[in-house]
Amino acid sequence: MAKKRVHEIAKAHGLPSKTVLDALQADGHDIATASSSVDESVAVRLIQAKGAELKSSAATDEAAGTPAKPETTTSPAAAGGSDAPAAKPTPAAAAAPAPARPVRPQAPGESRPARPAAPGA
Repeated sequence: MAKKRVHEIAKAHGLPSKTVLDALQADGHDIATASSSVDESVAVRLIQAKGAELKSSAATDEAAGTPAKPETTTSPAAAGGSDAPAAKPTPAAAAAPAPARPVRPQAPGESRPARPAAPGA
C-alpha cells in the first residue's frame, strides 16, 4: 500500500490521530506528528491488532479532554433582583487603534503630487 499521513488513516478508521500516533510510536515507528507519513498497511495492521484497545483509549481520551459543565444554580440575585450595578461595557472606539497620522482631506481642484520615481528605475 502507499504511504499516507497518520491523521488521514485515523480519520478513515474513526479514531483520533493522537491515539493512532501514540500506538505507532509505542510500536517502535519513528513518527513525530500526525502529519507524518507512514505505510498504510503498517498502520492498518496495528489498528486491526489493537482495535478494541485503541477505541477504548480514544473514548477515555475524549472523556478526559472534555471538561464537565459546572452546575449553575439560579439565585434570586442572578435572576435580576440584584441591587448591584451592572458592569459597564467597553466602548468599541476605545479598543480601535488611532491612525498613525491624520489625513488631510483633498480640496476640490487640488491635485496630489506625483510619486517620485523608484531608485534605479
